[in-house]
Amino acid sequence: MSVHPGRNVEAPMKIVEIIRQTSDVSKDILKKTVIDHIDRTLKDVESMLRVAETGVTLEFDLFGMEVCLIPYIPYFSNQVCQLLSFIFEVFQLPFRADDDAE
Repeated sequence: MSVHPGRNVEAPMKIVEIIRQTSDVSKDILKKTVIDHIDRTLKDVESMLRVAETGVTLEFDLFGMEVCLIPYIPYFSNQVCQLLSFIFEVFQLPFRADDDAE
């Protein structure tokens, strides 16, 4: 199932709650649920992690869309930083800001 949450930061978790309340097999359905536009809806990694921990798949799908001049679309560089931060948290990778200094 693919879900477009809107821009409200509470929408992704609200969607998860609705699925849990309305389905007898919500864990199986959550594993098959993709929440789209997460890079537009949630700005902080902690919120993304909280939603991901429910078992849904998060879709970062707005790369390159900043040219459309819609104010809520994040810039490419911000999206890359956001996605990398998420990956580093999920996989608990060490991060050193000075890795590219040399």
